[in-house]
Amino acid sequence: MRREREKDRNIISEDEAIFYKFLDGIYIDGRKDATLLTEHDAQTGKYYHKTELQEHIIVVGEPGACYLTHVSPQDGRGITIANEVYDASKGTKLSDTLKVVGTDGTGLMTGNKAGFIRCLEEKLGRPLQWVVCLMHCNELPLRHVFLELDGTTKSPNSFSGPGKKKLNGKVSTWPEKNFEPIENANFPKLPYDIVDDLSSDQYYGYRICLAVMSGYLDPDLQKLQIGPIVHSRWLTLACRILRFYTSTKQPSKSLVQLTNFCLKISFPIWFSIKKENKITDGAKIFSNLLKECVSFQLTK
Repeated sequence: MRREREKDRNIISEDEAIFYKFLDGIYIDGRKDATLLTEHDAQTGKYYHKTELQEHIIVVGEPGACYLTHVSPQDGRGITIANEVYDASKGTKLSDTLKVVGTDGTGLMTGNKAGFIRCLEEKLGRPLQWVVCLMHCNELPLRHVFLELDGTTKSPNSFSGPGKKKLNGKVSTWPEKNFEPIENANFPKLPYDIVDDLSSDQYYGYRICLAVMSGYLDPDLQKLQIGPIVHSRWLTLACRILRFYTSTKQPSKSLVQLTNFCLKISFPIWFSIKKENKITDGAKIFSNLLKECVSFQLTK
């Protein structure tokens, strides 16, 4: 059995060596998970289970979107994550062919001095092409607009302003009112293949946008439920804002502004990313996001 295991390991190592020759990019993402660990007590000689919050980073190779490895850095610093990823690729062809690194837009990943990508560049001794997730970037303007109009966050799933209670609850129980439609001639029209590929929240967002623009809320859409408010899911909040607008006969000034921002900036940019998802499209979409945000008039 030992010989067979060693044989299988050698075969897998040879396949990985060939596989790494065709990769020139990695994309990473991670989160903190409650991890079950086994701890040895020297006094009793027994082993005990405990749960500890650990950072788990997944590394995916491109082209092909294939799983490469995962790492668990000791802390959440960019240099620590860079060291772990560098050690995982060291000795493979990827350490010589790596050209592209994709991450989210947090400072931990994109910091110009201690961010993960910058630290990895220093380890490799050469510059890399940075590919930063525009969907994370697109959530930031809505976050700032909402906090400006409704106050700061109060807990992981609520806000301190007057709109927090109204946006919570079961969306399917909200009544439909004769709401005023909001036009947006520049809203992107998605082909059927992209619509079929949308997640549940994205599909709901696409349908609720069409409903607000047409002034008609489909009964089927009215009965659908949306996830709860969580600060890490601003797409869900945008869906709730539009749905709440359709159930309000005389919306407040702040609700109208939030609805306009979601319908004319947040969702159009989001669906433009889904429609034009090449790296070369990123600069154009990011430029459009900046232009739209600068031209948006926000008044309390």
